[in-house]
Amino acid sequence: MKALSIILITLIYFNSQASMAASDIAQCGSISGWTHYHAGDVMSPARSGWQKDGISKGKTALKKLDSGDFDILYLDATGSIYSYIQDGYKILKIRASGSDIALVLVSPRGIIEFYNFYKEPNGKLKMDWAQNKGDTFLIAKSSMMSGECSFIEFDAAK
Repeated sequence: MKALSIILITLIYFNSQASMAASDIAQCGSISGWTHYHAGDVMSPARSGWQKDGISKGKTALKKLDSGDFDILYLDATGSIYSYIQDGYKILKIRASGSDIALVLVSPRGIIEFYNFYKEPNGKLKMDWAQNKGDTFLIAKSSMMSGECSFIEFDAAK
């Protein structure tokens, strides 16, 4: 099933980005962590605060386009596949080494996201993801989640 999801993400990506070639940098699976919901018009103070969160069937793929730009594709909790570039995000590589890749993403709507792909000293490959949606959204929140990756090609991101 995992291989099928990766193939599906790749096929959809190449069909929607026919003029752009891409190389795989990382493939990661489900993520879990915490989300802090801000009190506001929709979220009462009693319901706001920290809550355990995650995307149990999520998938994330980091791609490097022939242009040298990066894109991240992800399969969300609803089973929908998204491309950050197609959604208008600006993606900035902060650092890339032999064991660490860090990217900051900013959407036209003001969403700020951070991805960190890294190798732990024990050899495990991981991804951290953080997101902030401010008070211009129906529900303002900040999330921090982490998951494991099946591969990360660190040198390809340099």
